[in-house]
Amino acid sequence: MTQDKRTAFSEKKARQFWKRTGIIIGAVILLAVAVQLYLRSNHEPTYIIGAGGDPSLEDVRNYRKHVTFTPSGPQFQNLTGPPPAAAGGEEAGEGDEDASVMDMRQRYAENMIIDLYTLKYFRHLMNGFPDAKDQESHMAAVMAYLTENFPADDAAAIYQLYEKYLSTEMALAEAQKSWGMPRSPEEVIAMLQKAMDFRRESLGEEIADAMYGAEFKGRVYAVRRGAIVADGELYGADKEARIKELDSQTWEESSEAVNSMAIDYNLYQEKLAMYERDLKEAQDAAERQELIDRFRDQLFAPDVVEEMRKVDRQMEQEKLDEAAYRDQEAQIQADEELSEDQKQQSITDLQNQTFPDPEAFRRMEVMRKELERRKQEFGDGLPKE
Repeated sequence: MTQDKRTAFSEKKARQFWKRTGIIIGAVILLAVAVQLYLRSNHEPTYIIGAGGDPSLEDVRNYRKHVTFTPSGPQFQNLTGPPPAAAGGEEAGEGDEDASVMDMRQRYAENMIIDLYTLKYFRHLMNGFPDAKDQESHMAAVMAYLTENFPADDAAAIYQLYEKYLSTEMALAEAQKSWGMPRSPEEVIAMLQKAMDFRRESLGEEIADAMYGAEFKGRVYAVRRGAIVADGELYGADKEARIKELDSQTWEESSEAVNSMAIDYNLYQEKLAMYERDLKEAQDAAERQELIDRFRDQLFAPDVVEEMRKVDRQMEQEKLDEAAYRDQEAQIQADEELSEDQKQQSITDLQNQTFPDPEAFRRMEVMRKELERRKQEFGDGLPKE
């Protein structure tokens, strides 16, 4: 074979190789584009939308539960819902319910169900890719996770709705910058309603209500209940009556059922706040303590009440010890026969004798004296910049 023929043969084989390679590469590109187009197409998957118009107390209870979602991947950091407190604050006590595990692949096996767990799952995804540097890389990571862990149809349905959810939340966060800060419970509720309306406009009323309804209703209730508790003009019995009325207006269940959702200690603190005026106007310490004991007996087991009383006695003794210490300290400071070094040594010895942890007391003394110095220098305000 001549040199020219060998050259022509080599060129022909090269053209055939690149032709086959081009076909393979083209097929791969077309497949990738097809997947992207399918995921981002206007085709709407079939969703089953849960009831969201008037969430029940049980819905709010379920929203408050911690949930660990599966399947998970190495990119996740054992995240659970609900999310960290957002602007405006989470509902008090939110997330106190028992934890549970939810397999989303099994949950979406037959239909894509949209309800309060969809919101919790999307917030799980939203926080699950800390290495993503921007929205584009975050969405790519979400797509990779979904296509790896779900059938193609389910992955596409979840991705499409998640993309809408994320866009809505980002647009809402931008809009809220111009809303200002609420100055009253009524303004807080108005702002919550405004955010809910924004989500309804963006996602559609049915989807927004199904996803956010339990969160919205729970937060509005918490604000209204908190406003009653904080009303300094009302006595405790009046507040309790108003809360019962609020419960009957908000939930079908009784006030006892509502209170069963809270931790006993949180209810106890709320009760003290509710009866703040009664406690202030008590005739003496005995009447005040009698009211406190009544609240404790209502909310805690007898052994817990006894432990609380032990703590009370300990704190009372600590007050008496500090009062006695202050008297003796003043006598040492007033003793003109002692030098400054002798006074300081006597005070140190007295602290060692009086307090179980004298070093901790001395640290508190340094802070107390610094605070007094600043008050004398600046009054009740802070130093001007």
